[in-house]
Amino acid sequence: MSDLDYLQHLITIFRHLDILSKLPEKQAELEPIRVQFRDLIAEIIKEES
Repeated sequence: MSDLDYLQHLITIFRHLDILSKLPEKQAELEPIRVQFRDLIAEIIKEES
């Protein structure tokens, strides 16, 4: 799997987490995970730049 494929998978997971974290009953549980994915994606993009 290339770095681009890996990043695309992470972004897809992030998008799903972003949608699910908007549900009131899941927000507290998923928001920290969503933030971790966001930070990981940003770090990978920064390293690739």
